Amino acid sequence: MASKSGTNIRTTNSTPSQSKTQAELFFERSFRRWVASTELLLGLTNTYARWLITILSYGILFGWGMYSLLNEDGAVGYAIALLICLVLQAASVRFIFRWDEINDEYQTRRRDAAYRKAYKSLRMIFVVLAILWFGSTFVADYIYDHSGISFQAPLHIDNYRLAVITIFLIALMSLQKYLSYGMKGEPFVSVAEYRRQRNS
Repeated sequence: MASKSGTNIRTTNSTPSQSKTQAELFFERSFRRWVASTELLLGLTNTYARWLITILSYGILFGWGMYSLLNEDGAVGYAIALLICLVLQAASVRFIFRWDEINDEYQTRRRDAAYRKAYKSLRMIFVVLAILWFGSTFVADYIYDHSGISFQAPLHIDNYRLAVITIFLIALMSLQKYLSYGMKGEPFVSVAEYRRQRNS
């Protein structure tokens, strides 16, 4: 008769899902340490770079978007350029929108404020677009009813233009939190000075 031991034997084998979660946490911590300490981002995180990246983002988002919409050309390049802007914006704030916990309390406050400002800005933009759309439709119908003059839409919304509009809206929603973060970046320092500060 086999004896029963009073000690419970607990297996420590982790499931594949747990191992995957642990691996993800490990890589995320490693990436966060690299982002916080790397000197490769020095050229993107200072205030001058924030200004340039933000102006570039606005120019591509609206300028290139309008060009693609009017000329039926450049939608693929438009999407790629916006993706590059999104990566530059994320790098310029050291990817603080990628994780929930940040050691720097000042950056946490700026990030949370950017989320709130972005939400208000997007809500206002969509309200204004809706008012313009319905207002122009009402005015066109009113003029047609009283004068018989018919106004046609300046652009025919085909599949290509619908794709451009979709790219614009997705990019607008993705970039808005970075645009709302503000222009102020980290102090501009040289690589040598940054190394001295890090090693001190």
